Amino acid sequence: MKGACAVTFAKLDLNADQKAGMERLAAECDKAGCTKETMAKMEESARGILSPEQFAAWKAECSGKMGEHKHS
Repeated sequence: MKGACAVTFAKLDLNADQKAGMERLAAECDKAGCTKETMAKMEESARGILSPEQFAAWKAECSGKMGEHKHS
């Protein structure tokens, strides 16, 4: 997921702290296997990092990409 969402991060006009935080969340999600639970945790944490507008754009852009990375 990290690779797919890195492009999305670039579109969000993140500041350095936001970018670092989102990259950390993506790495944690990847490390844990991008399960439904880890993606939910990432989403919850992202709310505290991104502005409401950035969060909405990230969720819209990444939701389809997250589905592509689910493990069966």
